[in-house]
Amino acid sequence: MDQNRSTTGFLPALYAVAALFLIAPTTDLIGLTWPVRVAEAGWRFGSIGLGFEKAFIQIIGLSMGMALAATLGHRRVLRSLAALSLTAAFLICAAMARFLLDFGDLRTFVSPAQLDQFDANAFRATLYAILAVPVLVVLGGQAWSASARPGERNLLPELDQRVIPLDRRRRS
Repeated sequence: MDQNRSTTGFLPALYAVAALFLIAPTTDLIGLTWPVRVAEAGWRFGSIGLGFEKAFIQIIGLSMGMALAATLGHRRVLRSLAALSLTAAFLICAAMARFLLDFGDLRTFVSPAQLDQFDANAFRATLYAILAVPVLVVLGGQAWSASARPGERNLLPELDQRVIPLDRRRRS
């Protein structure tokens, strides 16, 4: 048996692990926030804050899937994950705006004894979101660039050179 084939034959099975990192936090979040009460600011604030905290586990799964797709040469999977990453960055930005609006509304109802804890939790969730967005943009941009076929026009050429280039070779 070919040595290279035997050592990389298990790699496609790791897609299931990557999917687990993506899906498990989502199902956990649904379980914690069910039933849906979008009209309630407290529910929105808590759900979005929990979502921000769980995003890092999902980013691990997303990056694992991207690394597998790049290693295995699965360009369509890599491009799909890049699109998912960039979409997630956009959605986190939109959710952050809603989160901060709800924070302002809810803060007036929090008792003075619990205000420090409320502020600390809101700050932590906001920090997680602020850190996740550039990571998702870099992952998405680099994965999109890496998914281009040799000779194919790169649709995001500015990301290739300006967003933390992983490829150290100079391009002419």
